[in-house]
Amino acid sequence: MYTYPQELPAFPYEDKLSRLLIPCGSAVAADARSLYLDLAETIIDRALAWLDDNGVIIDPVEGHDNRWLGGTAARFVCPAAILLRERERTDLLEPASRALSQLTGGILKRAVTGEEPRPAVLALVIKELVIAYGILRDYAGNDQAEMWREALTAIDPDIAYNVTPDLMAGKRPNNYGPSACVGEWLRSRFGLADEHSWIERQLSLQMPYFTELGMYRDPGDPHLYDFAVRHNLSELLQYGYDGSMHDSLQELLRRAGLVTLQMLSPCGYAPFGGRSNLHLHNEAMLAYICEYQALQYMKQGHPEAAGCFREAAMRSIQAVVPYAKADPLRYIKNSFGPSTRHGKDKGYGEYAVYALLSASLFARTALLADNNIKSSEAAAASQGCLLNMWPAFHKVFATCGHTQVVVDTRCQKGYDATGLGRLQHKGAPPDLALSMGIAAEPNYHVHEALTGRAAAIGPCWRLMSGEWLSLAAMSEAIEDVTFTEKRVSPQEVEWSLTWSINSADTVAAANQISAITQFYKLTPGHLYIRTAVSGYYDRLGLEVPCLADNGAEEAQTRLWEQGLSVVFKGWIFKAEMPEAEACVVEDGLYANRSARYRLVRLETAAPVFEAILSISPECEGNVID
Repeated sequence: MYTYPQELPAFPYEDKLSRLLIPCGSAVAADARSLYLDLAETIIDRALAWLDDNGVIIDPVEGHDNRWLGGTAARFVCPAAILLRERERTDLLEPASRALSQLTGGILKRAVTGEEPRPAVLALVIKELVIAYGILRDYAGNDQAEMWREALTAIDPDIAYNVTPDLMAGKRPNNYGPSACVGEWLRSRFGLADEHSWIERQLSLQMPYFTELGMYRDPGDPHLYDFAVRHNLSELLQYGYDGSMHDSLQELLRRAGLVTLQMLSPCGYAPFGGRSNLHLHNEAMLAYICEYQALQYMKQGHPEAAGCFREAAMRSIQAVVPYAKADPLRYIKNSFGPSTRHGKDKGYGEYAVYALLSASLFARTALLADNNIKSSEAAAASQGCLLNMWPAFHKVFATCGHTQVVVDTRCQKGYDATGLGRLQHKGAPPDLALSMGIAAEPNYHVHEALTGRAAAIGPCWRLMSGEWLSLAAMSEAIEDVTFTEKRVSPQEVEWSLTWSINSADTVAAANQISAITQFYKLTPGHLYIRTAVSGYYDRLGLEVPCLADNGAEEAQTRLWEQGLSVVFKGWIFKAEMPEAEACVVEDGLYANRSARYRLVRLETAAPVFEAILSISPECEGNVID
């Protein structure tokens, strides 16, 4: 078990990622604090209509708050209290007080007394309750403030939270623990408890689940829950945690902060992968993480490095502004009507819960944002960067110029697809050439779309029986993935990947494929791919999802024998395959969380084929039929 920095494993990308902290271009002043408060305010102002007379948030899509047992109000009361203080929104005092009283007499009381049903959500929101209390007690009457204080003081963390019972039941630690630790630390700061030993025990149990990159492996390796843990630990340290895990946590957060700069897309999108993906709070958590790192570098006398993290935070926040300010509010980065639930995880992730989580994160990020830090883009765009994550998080991130490629090397079924899942370019619509892959049987809702087919930009093959299969659908059958870095420069980034297919796997054996090798060369706005497939097959192909619509606006697609083009919002995505002998489009639409796509296949009889992908502004020569 790791306890101190010298016991942490070596950081393999120290030199490579530290070079990203060289600013690219001039530093720009940014009123980050106001931007975060603006976003929190626009969501809270809408949420006022969701708060009932009893202080319960009634989800406008679901019509209730049954699953959270009234606990969603915690994610209202925290940003509302912050806005009350920071923007003198005195009109929020009464609704925020009403919500906090409902919470202390609701989920908090049941957690303390053991009354069923037990609210597992308390571990996730206790920090928000304490922050709200710390502000509202200065505005409320003495009797009301004392009622809140008594309720928050009565907590026994081993009983009130699900963390300890889960561990006793044999479950491994997960993201609930760090969240509860922040709440317990804040209770200590406000004189409501003294649970330092509980915090130390919980943090020590979490240490084995961090990678050498400083990233946290929640079950299934979802990127969002790495952010959730790192955001919570950043908040813990920001509020003054000084226990035995302090140095280890600081070092893990430093490492992962450097990795985060590489993972963030030119469009400001947090990386895709796993559950709770593509919601606005992904970028909100990423912004908190980056603002915390900016503060650390500023304290160390490195304002240029701090500026790189400020720019990353601003880029991620600008990506969510159109959705947060849309009418109606979108809490997932798509333009489907909220009532369609498109992109919502099945069984959780309700509209109000996650919209207000974003508001809470924006408001809390405003509290640590230092407007003395100027924004400077990190050097990834000017230098080029290549990062391989295997087996944890199973991604390859490549950046050249303002273009990023993300390859999912072995997807988690139900959420993603194996292969090229993201190709984004600064200024271009993020969904034009995929912001994430298409899961075969998604664990999230899709609106008026077919399921049953995984899809990414990648190879496919036809068996002698005539059935087409693809790399996108493979997961467990992938035995190993070999990554080779070829070249990283400002002009081009080159690498190769070889997927070894487990011949003992019954599905893989039926596929009759033993290995797939792809060579990639990324230059600004362009990606070259050469593909070879080992095994028995009748014909090869390149499968390309072509954007149909994002829920509000339609794209235009043109097909020809050796390629295709998609035009959307003044940008054009092309995929060309010189060896192609046919271009086939499947019937129907398939969807990921953000958009719907037509599946197009470029076919060839050649044993090896090349493809050239590009994203560029639509120009006079790009005529759409």
